[in-house]
Amino acid sequence: MQQNDSTQVTFDKRNGWIRGLTMNGLEMLEYGYALRPNFWRAPTDNDMGAGLQSRFAAWKNPELKKTGFKVEQKGNNAL
Repeated sequence: MQQNDSTQVTFDKRNGWIRGLTMNGLEMLEYGYALRPNFWRAPTDNDMGAGLQSRFAAWKNPELKKTGFKVEQKGNNAL
């Protein structure tokens, strides 16, 4: 968990997703939900013509492998 005067962020150590986000005392995520990376976008007409909707379909549900999780405090910033 990282926090400053107005914001608190809680990470899931198993997968790195954001499990909790509190700003100015208000919880921004409903219990049981998480923020996770999303690299996919809806295909455009140009994508269809070039067949990119098939070539880049892996980005719709990418396999994410967490290799490490480390948080450092530098002044008022968490890295």
